[in-house]
Amino acid sequence: MKAKLRGHHLICLNFFKGEGYSEDFISNIHSVIGEDNIEIVQGPDDVCAWCPYLKDGMSDCVKTIFL
Repeated sequence: MKAKLRGHHLICLNFFKGEGYSEDFISNIHSVIGEDNIEIVQGPDDVCAWCPYLKDGMSDCVKTIFL
């Protein structure tokens, strides 16, 4: 399987410690980290799938938009 990642998540994944996130989000990150192949995408990716800031019907992270 191929992981779909936004460009900035390539950096984030190197420093991810799992602190302050839900168990579902942490589990998802570990499954993404375990993938051998990646595809760089624009918009929500496999990391965003469990993000509490990504709202239904939106194409981007609410935290990014409003902070």
